[in-house]
Amino acid sequence: MKEFIYEESASCKNKSAKKIKFNIFKALQIIFLILCIAWLVIAYFNFDITVGVVPVLLAFFLPSGIFILVSLLFSKLKKNSVIDFDYAIVSNTLRFSKVINDDVRVGVYMFDIDKIAEIGNFNSQSYIRKTKTPEIVIDYLTQNRSPDYGKHFYYLYVPELNLKKRLIVIECTATFMNNLLKITKTTVKADGFRVL
Repeated sequence: MKEFIYEESASCKNKSAKKIKFNIFKALQIIFLILCIAWLVIAYFNFDITVGVVPVLLAFFLPSGIFILVSLLFSKLKKNSVIDFDYAIVSNTLRFSKVINDDVRVGVYMFDIDKIAEIGNFNSQSYIRKTKTPEIVIDYLTQNRSPDYGKHFYYLYVPELNLKKRLIVIECTATFMNNLLKITKTTVKADGFRVL
């Protein structure tokens, strides 16, 4: 069987401003790690153990713990500032990946296309009905609030993905959606669905 491959990306808008934010968070993360190390060195050479063990441990580890927590916070903010998503159709498999700062690729989902129960337009009646169901988890695989030029938001309803019912919202072109529809069953289209 011939392997069919089609890939598309949903890049975040205003990337230059988000990269500046990424660099600021990275610098702040490094500064707080340096402060932690500096505090540990200063505390090691300046505290007298005769004062008592508890005050020395509190003075030694409390500020350094706070520095590490703040550094971890900036690390988390840094990772969430510039995120793109890649969507790939490989044979009968759909793969979604998260790309952090155009550098690190993390797999989000990979499943057989046969698992898709419904494909539809974002904010359609069928989408709104699905969002009102409490056991369905909604995953937005785009950072954008509005689609880029030439792209539209679509949803994929996958009832059995990682032990949960999932509604996956993607931002893609009509070409990607038409390629996906060539492989899927004709019964997966939602009422009133059309490729925009």
